[in-house]
Amino acid sequence: MLCNAIQAQYEGGSGRQEALSSTNVLQLNDGASAVTTSLAFSAGPAGMIEISQNLNTLTLEYRTANGQRAYFETGNVALTFQTNPGSATLNGTTTQTPNNGVATFTGLSVSALGSGYQLLASGASSTSATSTAFTVYSVNAGGSGRQDAMADVSSGLGTLSGQVFWVGGLGAIPTDWNDPLNWFPNTVVPNQNARLALEPNNNGHNPILDQNRTVNSLNFNGANKKVELGNYALTLTADATGVNSNNYFKTNGSGKLKRLAIPNNEGFTFPVGNSAYNPISITNRTGTPDDFSVRVLDEIYEYGTFGNPNTEPRVKRTWDIDKLNPTANADNGVDFAFNWNSNEVSNPAPSNYTLFHHDANGNGWGQVVTGTRDPNFNPAANSMIWSGYKGSFSPFGIGDQNAPLPVELLYFTAECKPQGTALRWATASEVNSAYFELQRSDNMIHWTLLKTIPALGFHSSTYHYPEVLDTEPSQATRYYRLKQVDFDGKHEYFQAVAAFCPGSATAISLYPNPAAEQLHIQGAKAGDPWEILDMTGRRIRTGTIGDQPLHRISILDLPAGLYRIHVSTTSFPFVTRP
Repeated sequence: MLCNAIQAQYEGGSGRQEALSSTNVLQLNDGASAVTTSLAFSAGPAGMIEISQNLNTLTLEYRTANGQRAYFETGNVALTFQTNPGSATLNGTTTQTPNNGVATFTGLSVSALGSGYQLLASGASSTSATSTAFTVYSVNAGGSGRQDAMADVSSGLGTLSGQVFWVGGLGAIPTDWNDPLNWFPNTVVPNQNARLALEPNNNGHNPILDQNRTVNSLNFNGANKKVELGNYALTLTADATGVNSNNYFKTNGSGKLKRLAIPNNEGFTFPVGNSAYNPISITNRTGTPDDFSVRVLDEIYEYGTFGNPNTEPRVKRTWDIDKLNPTANADNGVDFAFNWNSNEVSNPAPSNYTLFHHDANGNGWGQVVTGTRDPNFNPAANSMIWSGYKGSFSPFGIGDQNAPLPVELLYFTAECKPQGTALRWATASEVNSAYFELQRSDNMIHWTLLKTIPALGFHSSTYHYPEVLDTEPSQATRYYRLKQVDFDGKHEYFQAVAAFCPGSATAISLYPNPAAEQLHIQGAKAGDPWEILDMTGRRIRTGTIGDQPLHRISILDLPAGLYRIHVSTTSFPFVTRP
């Protein structure tokens, strides 16, 4: 008798089914035993399930050794969790008796959010089956104002109406923005028109930006996650919602959050921060729409976005703000509302809070002279509104009007000359500055005094100090630093510079150091190889020395930082600055 004929008897209710199922054995004409050998999900759970919804209908099928359905099997099938990332309960009827070898489950639900759930089905004859992984998500009712659209689940398959969800944890790199497996629907990475939402699945995988990207909007959706920008820019054409101290854009590199075309007389709150949430609201009152970009740094730094931290009374945050048309500040200018946390205020705190701005043209930090502070300002509110700003755009900070930032160092360089190493520096402003100590070291650990130079005390315009010459030759790289001392004995150190000036006309020398636009290499032979490395040892650029006595290398595209250049068999550390 053929196998399909036997199955037809079962399906037709021949009256022999009970007897046959009691032994679970049939002898087929091909010699195969009709014995239940496996259990399989013929319809498993959907990949994404909203927590308020039941699982879709699940079916489990008993099968024989040759893969045919075991119509005769009547052993119960029980469902539990194989993996349970949310420590959830599986609600509903979790045990079913099969009909013609198929067990059907309806009305099941999962009690907790999570990503990577799997179900375990256990059946007769020690058979079992594990489902594919699925995620239980939630749409936060308090967040976007678009809850109805986002919760539009089609056919129970989790197809979200117009939304793309960040799930995270499913790709080869669980935080990779560029991996479609980390998104749902997981077919493509979201494009510039996408409306994004984060799934609150408690898996801890923040989305990390991999390149400059543009999206329509982003709803944090109560996920308790940060979108990490790193060194890339994320542009929004619409809004960001569901933001708070646990849900914001983390500016942990040079990347900024950009909002396109803020209309005149309208504002946008940039939900940004680094180690903590420090949002800033910007209202455009210039008369024309404009693009704004923001990042937050966790201190006020000597050179705006890098260098030594400031030590004066201050809010320990910098809001680095760009504007597409930085000089188009007509009408009523731009209004800011800065926000910080109480533990981010220095001790002592500013006695008279005011806004400072770091001038990108080389004038350092200075008090903002356009616009006004909110007359109702209260430091206890940890917020300050500044209205009518019409100046340039770069880093902003909040300090003490009665204790301005003391010394703004514009540059400090070391350059090889025939007579020795020439050391130069300049300041943009000084307050209460008594003198500088110029110090020297061969190892960046032990420092000796080279010379003491009187300071100007108080000034607010650029001053270039006279050159100091170190005439002692060295056969290794030598380091120099400035120690600035106030009249009250307070002091600070500025970033060290390095030079290798052995005093030989044939020796290779590098200057200026630090450098902003070009490196100059002198004394190398035409054709000598050179390479620039970052501090991790990664090769940034390579080349060869030309046939001119002075070889120039452009470094305009190098971010500010510390690097090393190898020229033939000689190596120099150098610093780039904006």
